[in-house]
Amino acid sequence: MATINTKATSAADSSAAKTAGEAVKSAAEKTAASVKSLTDKAAGAVKSVEEKTVSAVKSVAKTTSETVKPATEKVVETVKPAVSKVTETVKNGAKKTAAKAKSGAKKTAAKAKATVAKAKVKATASKGDVNTKVFVQYAGNEVSENDIIERVKEAYVAEGNRASGIKSIQIYLKPEENAAYYVINNIAGRIDLF
Repeated sequence: MATINTKATSAADSSAAKTAGEAVKSAAEKTAASVKSLTDKAAGAVKSVEEKTVSAVKSVAKTTSETVKPATEKVVETVKPAVSKVTETVKNGAKKTAAKAKSGAKKTAAKAKATVAKAKVKATASKGDVNTKVFVQYAGNEVSENDIIERVKEAYVAEGNRASGIKSIQIYLKPEENAAYYVINNIAGRIDLF
């Protein structure tokens, strides 16, 4: 009987193992089905969150666009007058500069004409170089222009001034006083005429 019991125990063990294997298989299938169900639910949730996020981003973009566009238009409208003023100022400045340049050109042309006229007079005078001498005669006395100029220069130097520093000479003759009054470089003096 002992052999039978061993066989019966083996059959019972085999049957229990089979039942345990089926239970594990069934539990694995249930777990797999549960995992699949959870994965599907998670995928659905992710997709839903994704759709909601895209929708929210589009809504924010639309709102931002609607908010920014009027603000941008407002800034443009605010800046336009300033740009117009700057443009007008630049145009006016250009006109004034052009007017000043034109006026300056006219003045320069007038100066050039005057210089040319003076040069023509000098050229005409030098073409007809005429030997000229001036004499002052009074009460039987006589003195030449060149003598008066030389004596005035000598008197100026005798007062301690340098002849090389002479820039201008003005001489006033008063024969009735026998005097020649002079001003050299704003320094006045007197010499005897005769």
